[in-house]
Amino acid sequence: VVPVLLYHRFVRERPPSRHRTWVFADQFARQLRFLQRWGFTTLTFRDCADFSSGRRSLAEFPARPIVLTFDDGYLDNYDIAWPLLRQYGFTAVIYAMGGAHVRRNEWDIRTGEPAVPLLEPAQIREMAAAGIEFGAHTINHPDLTALPRDEAIHEIAQSKRYLEALLGREVVSFAYPYGRYN
Repeated sequence: VVPVLLYHRFVRERPPSRHRTWVFADQFARQLRFLQRWGFTTLTFRDCADFSSGRRSLAEFPARPIVLTFDDGYLDNYDIAWPLLRQYGFTAVIYAMGGAHVRRNEWDIRTGEPAVPLLEPAQIREMAAAGIEFGAHTINHPDLTALPRDEAIHEIAQSKRYLEALLGREVVSFAYPYGRYN
């Protein structure tokens, strides 16, 4: 069993948000320091697939594995979280929106949340080149359980295709928006 920690946003000051799906930068740094002190090794889902398929030897499997995931691909993942991950020698999996037209959190803005910028394609490529894994998270962040099947399939498949074309590599994981699935 590999534990997975889920994050969304990283902030330096409290934002005006009802969702509270953010962590202060200093809290995140303390959490990473804790994981490092206790000997945790971050893995990506590609790493997990390589171990489970035999492409990597189980003799290399870390004693204390953990996967860090960030949903939605907010710009603060680049500005705040990524420098801290590098400082502690960790990696993560970011579930980014799979459409070049999605530049901010439109799904939250419609519910009264403030607009927050998302990662730019160049930032996604830069982070991926440095070892951050990207997974698909739909094109427009809909509740997939509320969509007709063909629309849900389109959201999932197109987000994967977009990220694969952007990165030039296979996307091996997907995160359901809102954690809802059927």
